[in-house]
Amino acid sequence: MIGGWATTALNVTVILGCLGIVANDRRGLKIGLWLTVPAILFIIAGEVTGDRRVNLAAYPFTLLLYLHIIRLMFKTIFRTKVVTLDTIGLALCTYVLLGVLWVLFYIPVLLYDQNAFVFANLPPDGDVMKEMTYFSYVTLTTLGYGDVAPVSPLARGLAVTEALTGVLFLAVLISRLVGSFARR
Repeated sequence: MIGGWATTALNVTVILGCLGIVANDRRGLKIGLWLTVPAILFIIAGEVTGDRRVNLAAYPFTLLLYLHIIRLMFKTIFRTKVVTLDTIGLALCTYVLLGVLWVLFYIPVLLYDQNAFVFANLPPDGDVMKEMTYFSYVTLTTLGYGDVAPVSPLARGLAVTEALTGVLFLAVLISRLVGSFARR
């Protein structure tokens, strides 16, 4: 599998944590379960069998689950009448989860086209999942070290979209929440 057992354990933990977020929303929980169960089964099966194709079958379920969770998080944030530290914490968790979500967009691009990204320091047996996670957060925060660079048109388009998402998230959502919290 891409990433090994440590990444698998982290993925399963994040997925189960996401499921806990939607536990108060009955419909959201039902959808979350329908997406969580196959995602976890494919992730674990891919690790056990060592067959990357089995592991990749988890991607659509995991991607849809993260999109579902982020949608519910946004819904909760925007419906909040009184902004508390919990609301700000939820917004920050949403931002962190966005970074994970973008990894799920990058990995298939890299698997389809191994030259979609250029890695300055990736050893031949390097962990691509870790590198793409690093790249995702560097892009989301618009830090841009340059040691991983998107070179294919699709990879560049995704990177630009992620950078815009990160900037707009911070500019619009976090500033709104902090401003509302400060006025209390």
